[in-house]
Amino acid sequence: MSVTKYLKHINETNWYKQGGAISMFYVLGAYYGLNESIGYDNDILYQFKEVNCGYFNKDEEKKKLMIALAKQEKDKKFIDVWIKDWEKHVSDNINFLQKSFSKKEMMRWSDQDLVNFLKKQKSLMVKHWAKGVLLEWSDPEGDKILASLLKKFNVSLTAQEISYLIGPEKFTFVQQEYLDRFEIVKKAKNGKNIENLIKKHSQKYHWYQNTWAYVYEYDFNHFSNLVKNDLKNYDKCVKEVNEIKSHLKTVKDARLKIYRQNKFPQGLKNILCMFRQMTDWRDYRKKMGACIPNYYLYQIIKRLSSENNLSEDLVKMITFDDVSGWKISKKVQAELQSRWGGSVYICDKNKKCKWLYGNDAQKVVDILTEKLSSKELRGVIANRGIVRGEVKLVETKEDFLKMKPGNILVAGMTRPEFVPLMKICGGIITDEGGITCHAAVVSRELGKPCLINTQNATTTLKDGDLVELDANNGIVKIINL
Repeated sequence: MSVTKYLKHINETNWYKQGGAISMFYVLGAYYGLNESIGYDNDILYQFKEVNCGYFNKDEEKKKLMIALAKQEKDKKFIDVWIKDWEKHVSDNINFLQKSFSKKEMMRWSDQDLVNFLKKQKSLMVKHWAKGVLLEWSDPEGDKILASLLKKFNVSLTAQEISYLIGPEKFTFVQQEYLDRFEIVKKAKNGKNIENLIKKHSQKYHWYQNTWAYVYEYDFNHFSNLVKNDLKNYDKCVKEVNEIKSHLKTVKDARLKIYRQNKFPQGLKNILCMFRQMTDWRDYRKKMGACIPNYYLYQIIKRLSSENNLSEDLVKMITFDDVSGWKISKKVQAELQSRWGGSVYICDKNKKCKWLYGNDAQKVVDILTEKLSSKELRGVIANRGIVRGEVKLVETKEDFLKMKPGNILVAGMTRPEFVPLMKICGGIITDEGGITCHAAVVSRELGKPCLINTQNATTTLKDGDLVELDANNGIVKIINL
């Protein structure tokens, strides 16, 4: 497909944007999985330094979601079977990584060993992400579709009631790590020897802060220091543990009460069940689809970086298909520099993909930016409230240092690593996200005003802007002083 013809396709398509600090080496398999469902020509990737934005055909995603919801309405077990199928594929991937990979063995791999590993890994990633992307289908218009279904069934629910009905059933993996660690802290406070417990804990949770861009390789010393700090702040930890447990109980109790007080049609109960399961699945998917696998892929990044005398940031721009061995060709090395500086990755219907750089890439970005621009900054209400504060754009890990108490957190999307910032912020605004997304779930838990799915908050707002976040009416106003 020529660039001119592709630009026509972009102009004629309704796009939905999502992204954040993301490395191509880690994420391209996930994008391919989405493409298998909506078509390779319905996904555009824009990379600038550490930040990656994916633009997806929202009409195709909506079609896929409507088909899934129609099946769920008739069969409550539809989503159970779907997630079980995904779980089988993602477990196959984790088992492959654990059985075929160790740091020592990887350092002895030949060029062909590396190519074979990445070929197999790509295949496994595409299989489980082709199922995992059901969550992406729900993000662009899941709230509107749910509202229309409630109207269809002649059921009226408040926003709070809906949040309870689709709220979590389980602790997130970040919460579970904290709760498990607190059990160790309690034993330490009672004078027990906890060294072996911390070793087991570090083996179980070494991946828990990994993201689509960064891998931290937390070890015994990391968790030992956390335990020591928790001991110093024991009373604060007790309070936080109680709040975590109390919130989940509140959601569960409220959900049961709503069901007892209302005789919902079975079809509607099936659909609400699907949205609720998607809330927990999103967190589980992050663990199994990114946090754990990226630990193994990072070991390859480090060796490629060392063997080619390139920064890890540059090496993370490489795709599995670029790799022919441990030595990266001069041509590919030059492309990595261009990708880091601003690039677009597109495919046609026949899965033929190419990178665009320079003016060609900028033309694509300009069209997408224009299509998603609006006179007013509006979004989907995730949690109600009104707050004023100073904007802080948070996209990379360096941006985390900017946040001060009361600031308005603006991001492409929040993820588990954002929780410490979400606890101190005054409110939250994101470009993307549906009613079961991370920002929506956590903002309800913390009681923070939150708007999601604005699509252009990170391009409209800038650091230092004073804004009024009106999450009662779904609008953000810049206050001129």
